[in-house]
Amino acid sequence: MKIPERSAVIFFVDGLNIESLEQLANAGRLPTLKRYFVDDGVRFTNAYSCTPSDTYPNAVSLLTGQVPGNHGVVGNVWFDSSLPAHADYTKALSYRDVNYHVQVPTIYGLIRPLRSVSMQCAASRGSTVDHHGGIVEGLQWVSGNFSAIDSFSSRGVHNAIAVANRWREWPALQMYYFPAVDKYGHEFGPQSREYEHAIEHVDRCIGRVLAKFNQLGITENTLFVLVSDHAQMLTPEAQQFEPMHELFSHYGNRLAVNYPLNGTSQHRYKKLRDRDVIAVPFRRRLELHVRGKAGWSEPANGATVARVADEVMSVLRESAATKDGWPAYLEMIITRADDGVAIRGIQLRILTSKGVHLIDANQTDADWFGKNEYPPGTLDELRALMQHRRAGDIQLFAAPGFAMLKGEPGGHGGLSPEERHIPLIFSANALSPKHVDMPVRIVDVMPTIMEWLGCRDRMPTGLDGRSLMPCLRWLNSRDVDENEPGPTKSNRDARPIHE
Repeated sequence: MKIPERSAVIFFVDGLNIESLEQLANAGRLPTLKRYFVDDGVRFTNAYSCTPSDTYPNAVSLLTGQVPGNHGVVGNVWFDSSLPAHADYTKALSYRDVNYHVQVPTIYGLIRPLRSVSMQCAASRGSTVDHHGGIVEGLQWVSGNFSAIDSFSSRGVHNAIAVANRWREWPALQMYYFPAVDKYGHEFGPQSREYEHAIEHVDRCIGRVLAKFNQLGITENTLFVLVSDHAQMLTPEAQQFEPMHELFSHYGNRLAVNYPLNGTSQHRYKKLRDRDVIAVPFRRRLELHVRGKAGWSEPANGATVARVADEVMSVLRESAATKDGWPAYLEMIITRADDGVAIRGIQLRILTSKGVHLIDANQTDADWFGKNEYPPGTLDELRALMQHRRAGDIQLFAAPGFAMLKGEPGGHGGLSPEERHIPLIFSANALSPKHVDMPVRIVDVMPTIMEWLGCRDRMPTGLDGRSLMPCLRWLNSRDVDENEPGPTKSNRDARPIHE
């Protein structure tokens, strides 16, 4: 079998809080993750997901190196008034439609003719092999046995071996996706025993994969990556609100929610002719699309959007607990300020408890958010998001600890650092363990892996991400200080893996 000079494996754990990872690892409950990543890896301690902090936008950002507003998958659910069209990846029959909606190349296609394998991840466009569960796994998911899907993903290593034998070539890139941690976080909260047990189960699943790699003796030139798409934020029942009730009371039939559309474009526009606002609600975010003067075929101008945003704000002020006239559950409302597109993106109009703020095209994160309040890149991510027709003209973000849908004690999707702070750890045999405090984002993973695989010349221009290879120091590299402390990893393959 032909073994590539270098290969990479991504362990993608949905909804994994970095605090939970550290606490459980330090308590001895995650032997695999502690040994291979927490202790032996290069840990980026200030890694963040993109806005919006939901699964599908960030899964695609992981694979493309682009923020959601630039790759086109702007939410787990979205509405595009320009077609018009509606997508919902949360449904069993449509969760893989995401692959039709990605508007930029993925790493799988860019590294060809190198082979790749994707295990269980819905976003898999371009992969050589895309391995998904069947009826049995679907029934497990419906019955609430989410960890069974994680076990299925880890067993996918046997499928990777089988296809490699058939190709007579080992895949250069493998992705193993584990969704259960996020599901238990939503249902029971990120501080629950169920959430912790799901993380422990993922540790055993990853242990099985690594054990098989060690058995085959193919870890020598493999870069392992542990990453998540977002964290989980506790949203207790007392802090769950549903602003859609108040908006329905105000707008009546002029408002529609997650409007499903079919038929010809002309027929779809006809169905929307009596609607002035289309709402797309999320747990910690609410999008509103506004009808333009000429109908849904043209975007609403900035003045119309601002008028509707002020109208929405007035409705919510009257119906919710307020502090200084501001709804307690809202962090901010963001709209387009005008129709002009500037060099750094469109201008924004931001409403907060402190008033209305116009953000011009040249302002940076530090100018508006401050140096430490929000992750770096947030403002540019919002500019890109608001520029895309699939994103709402008005974005309402919940305050930390609050939700804008009822029923689940765990949530994400907002702007706060707590729900966007993610684990990002690289591990390899000759990689010197260390902590890196430099702020990084999930979009940086794709260019890092491409450079590791020797495909730097194939990276598209204008990526939002940057390669982190300069931050990875190798024990056998000439530029590493021979006196620098750090454990030798030459015998790591011989270590037992707890399963």
